Amino acid sequence: MGTASVSEASALLAAGPGARLLIPKRIMGNVTVAVALSPQPLTVEKTWRD
Repeated sequence: MGTASVSEASALLAAGPGARLLIPKRIMGNVTVAVALSPQPLTVEKTWRD
């Protein structure tokens, strides 16, 4: 899509405050992924079905 840092920024946002990037963006075919580590356990209050 030509947009800078979407996967990395999304991973960090989802992991919460104090998160750190473990794996910078990787492009595999049509998929771009990044992995972030949260300093505390994450909980899910609602799912996309709620």
